Amino acid sequence: MERLCRAESRPEVKFWSLQTLTQYFQQRSQLLQPNEVQLIKQGMMSWITEIVAKREVPSFVKGKFAQALVILFKTLYPTNWPTFFKDLFSTLNLGEAVVDLYVRILEAIDDEIVTRLIDRTPEENKRTTLIKDNMREDCIPEMVKTWYTIIEAKHPTLSPRCLKVMPGYIDWIDINLITTDSFMGLFFSLMKLKEYRNEVCDCLYEICIKGMPAVEKVNLLSRLQLPNLVSTIQYNSDEDDMFSTRVAKLTNAICVQLLECWEGSKYDQTSNAYILMTNLIPLVFKLFGDEDDETSGNVITFINNYMMQLKLKQKAKIPTNDIEKQHVASMLQIIRTKCRYRDDYNFDPLQQDEYEVGFTEYRRELLLMYKNSARLVPDMVREFTKGALLHGVTNLQTVHFSEVEIGLALFYHIGEMFNEDKEIINDVFFQQCLTAIIEANVSTHPHESVQLMYFEICGRYCKLLTLTPHLIVPVLGSFVDERGLRNKHETIRSRTTFLLLRLVKALQNQLYPYVENLYQYLKEFLIIDVAQIQSSIALKNSQASLNENNLDRSLGEKLFLFEAMGNVLSNEKVVSATRTLVLEQMLQPLLTQMDQIISGKLYNSDTTESPTFSTLLAYQIEALVYLSKGFTKGGAHLIECRSVFKKILLHNVVAISKALPNQALVAEKVILYLHRMISLFTDQDVLELFPLIVSQLFHAVQINEQVQLKDVVVLINQLITKYGTKCATLINDLLMPLVGKLFQMIDAGKYDQSLMRSEEIRQKVELHKSYFNLINNILGQNIAQVLTSSKNVGQLDQILETLIQGCNHTSQPIVKICFSILNHIVKRYTCQQPTEFNQLQGFEKYVLERIVPTCFAVPMNVEFELGDGINNQTLGDIALILKELVRSAKGQDFVVYLMQNILPQLNVSHQVMQIFIENLTSAEDKVLKRVLKDLFKQCRQQQQWQQQNKI
Repeated sequence: MERLCRAESRPEVKFWSLQTLTQYFQQRSQLLQPNEVQLIKQGMMSWITEIVAKREVPSFVKGKFAQALVILFKTLYPTNWPTFFKDLFSTLNLGEAVVDLYVRILEAIDDEIVTRLIDRTPEENKRTTLIKDNMREDCIPEMVKTWYTIIEAKHPTLSPRCLKVMPGYIDWIDINLITTDSFMGLFFSLMKLKEYRNEVCDCLYEICIKGMPAVEKVNLLSRLQLPNLVSTIQYNSDEDDMFSTRVAKLTNAICVQLLECWEGSKYDQTSNAYILMTNLIPLVFKLFGDEDDETSGNVITFINNYMMQLKLKQKAKIPTNDIEKQHVASMLQIIRTKCRYRDDYNFDPLQQDEYEVGFTEYRRELLLMYKNSARLVPDMVREFTKGALLHGVTNLQTVHFSEVEIGLALFYHIGEMFNEDKEIINDVFFQQCLTAIIEANVSTHPHESVQLMYFEICGRYCKLLTLTPHLIVPVLGSFVDERGLRNKHETIRSRTTFLLLRLVKALQNQLYPYVENLYQYLKEFLIIDVAQIQSSIALKNSQASLNENNLDRSLGEKLFLFEAMGNVLSNEKVVSATRTLVLEQMLQPLLTQMDQIISGKLYNSDTTESPTFSTLLAYQIEALVYLSKGFTKGGAHLIECRSVFKKILLHNVVAISKALPNQALVAEKVILYLHRMISLFTDQDVLELFPLIVSQLFHAVQINEQVQLKDVVVLINQLITKYGTKCATLINDLLMPLVGKLFQMIDAGKYDQSLMRSEEIRQKVELHKSYFNLINNILGQNIAQVLTSSKNVGQLDQILETLIQGCNHTSQPIVKICFSILNHIVKRYTCQQPTEFNQLQGFEKYVLERIVPTCFAVPMNVEFELGDGINNQTLGDIALILKELVRSAKGQDFVVYLMQNILPQLNVSHQVMQIFIENLTSAEDKVLKRVLKDLFKQCRQQQQWQQQNKI
């Protein structure tokens, strides 16, 4: 304090002294003695009267002083400094410098105590609430008078700053102090002055959104004449966009409040709220249509809310009147105008600047509003959309590209609001618009945005082409020539590749005559060569953030073309000879290259940084996978195609897997191929071929743990799910080595589960989950005998123990799976017919000493949230386990065991035990689950009460 008050002290020394005081007040103020508090208070006030009032003090020092004083105020007020504001107000006649400091203090109070933008502890919130409550009674009326005096003086810096600090206080003080005739008259007069109008708008905005009953709010807005004020404001966003955005924000706030009041009146169109709001809506749409996007965006909240209320009004059987329909029409026209691209808009997403990113997001919001209006007034929106579309496509060569593009975009987006199969396909509007687009040759337009929207429309409405088959050839041609796949713009080439697949799937029955022609257009894209792979690897290496499988995007896009050809070839109307010929022409280059790589061992030249040939093989296998997707649902006409894929499996895929057992990407694609073949092959083929192939894959895992064992387990699970007992021999042979490897890779389930953010631990959790899914599948598909066969029974104890560990896992899905497995086991154990488990010596001990205690211990854990959805399902499995045991042949013995060994440990009364046992014996599953949850709640409360009493 001494250094602070020395006149000769440098400003930096004063700033440092104030910083030290601030930290002391924040951290150690409770250590101050009463006499020290008094000295500090006097010293701080003296600094105002003797230093600030009489000497020039730098702004940064005054700002730091205001912060220090407010920290002290926060600590002492009101108990130990009840006269703080009285002392402060008494200094305001000492000159502009003191008034400047006063405004800084008000700003600091807002920042430290008032603002809701800071997260505070419950204790801090309690403290700030106490301060504000006392301020309301102690000083706010006088403070408001000081504001008026400062603002009325129209000081070039102090008056705007005072206006700027007011909104933070208006939120929580008595609104009647601000809405006086004198204050509102001052506001209205300052609104005409450029230096003050922005801050005045902010104050009026806070007045508008002040919480109060609807009727009082309408009366307040009407009395203050705020609707009339904003209607007369002159603004120009070109000259002052900051002011226009504030006018829009204020208008939006007024209208939102009036709209809420109108909703509360049950949509009474004679209400004052509706009249005031309706009078303001023309201004809203004027602001909405402003060229400045921020000004326009500031009224979107009201427009969205208004449209929502019109929908609710319709649901209430109150029709939309002509005025409201005109409002919707105005909105549609403005959206159309605002969504148009500028000439200098950069369509390359990698090179867009801040404006373009912002406009893209704003346009998305506007188009969402447009789509939502389609449910409110569908006929109007259809008519408007058709008009905008035809204006562009019928004047394709003369109108600006943005006029064409927005007409197409509106037509494209409106489709999201209608059901494709029920509404769009039967609506002549969609047929007429699509026909107009195609016949106008929109695909030939030179601008990329128009081209892209054309293809998006063809992809969305492609099913309509089944009704206009004469348009199929022109559309297909646009996809495969220089307008689509051969377009100079990468974005269009990329998007067209995917959309062509959608088109082919929708028109599968119409495209069969064009199979050969389509292949001729696509064949150059159906080649994956070394140069592409090397380019992709180089790209991946130059962008370290990319995933190792996320190589050149064009490689992934080729896969869509393979799938498209598969879909066309699989159609039963394709001539068999044609299908065979095209398939051979497609596969020959790919299979020849595979053979050359394997026979020549070209993959030996691969390096860690550039695994060219192994990557090429992986993508070639994946291309075969995508090609096969089209053949899954075929009939007898595809027998020959299946034999082709079978031959590829035996002569190519297996050879690749053997040659590259340590290459993770290759193994991943081989497994993907096998997944597809399970769906494609006959049962006989799968059961004949897969045992050797799966064993080979598992051998690869044994050699190199980088290959995902989880993927192998998923493949085995697919086999079990589809073939059940037919694949029991395969599972019986694989189970012991597979489970042994799983135990090894997951550390027998003893890894640190608390490190869930670790990638290594996450991988172990996923592998652990796949293991439990395997056991669950074995039991669910009735091949439980493999668990107790002579080959595997030696590992059964360890498997059973992992189930108990899994029930105590931190992962809820794993806990759920494990109790589901135990439920399967108990059902087979309690079955009256001989099963693997009820014939197993000593298994009853595992049930009573391991399964049953776990059923009670897990839900008693405080980390097991009883209200959680997954845990609720787990409780259902627990209920089923206990029910099976109670209602089995040995049920009475089990009841005795529960009463003597389990339930007493829960510390519940004998009556509660009896009720629980009665429900186990007779209640339905849903009731039993609820009873179980209530029991655990009661036991936890009892446990918590006992622990508190111990303390």
